[in-house]
Amino acid sequence: MKNKMKTRLDSREWSQIDEENAGYYFQELGFRSVGEILGLRMFDLMNMDRIDNIRAWEMVRCLYIYLNKNAEADQAMEWGMMDQYFPFKSWRKSYKPKQAKVVDLVMAFDMNEKALRRLFGEITRAFYKSDEYCTRYYRYGSLDELKDADSSYKEVEAYV
Repeated sequence: MKNKMKTRLDSREWSQIDEENAGYYFQELGFRSVGEILGLRMFDLMNMDRIDNIRAWEMVRCLYIYLNKNAEADQAMEWGMMDQYFPFKSWRKSYKPKQAKVVDLVMAFDMNEKALRRLFGEITRAFYKSDEYCTRYYRYGSLDELKDADSSYKEVEAYV
C-alpha cells in the first residue's frame, strides 16, 4: 500500500481532489507533502501567512477527502439517508483546541464531513479568542520559520 503522507502537493494525484487549488498557497509557504501539513497544530495552520480560516478549511477538507475512505457515509448523510454519529465528547477530552493537530482532526476515528466542519468551527472560534491570534500579523511566513520557532514540529510519516 502506498504511503499517502508522502504525496506531493504538486502531484497529479493531489490535483484531482484539490478543487480550490489550496495546495498552491501551501507550496509557496514551503510545504511539499501531505505529511508536512498534517504535522501542524491547527493554531499554527491558521497563523501561517496568507492562510485565513477559509483557506485552512479548504486544505483540511481536501486532506479529509484524500485520506478518508468513507465517502459513501458522507454522501448518505448529505442526502439524509443516515444520521451523523461522531463521539464529540471523547474527541474534546482527548484534544484541546490549542493542542489539536491537523492529523488529529482529519484522521479521527468515525470522522465524517459534518463532524469535521463542526470541530473545525470550534477550533477556529477558539483560535480567534486565544492570545495566539493577532489582527496585525501572522506568526509564521513559511514552514522554515515555523520549524525555527517550534522545535516540537514533526512531519507525519505514517498514520496507524
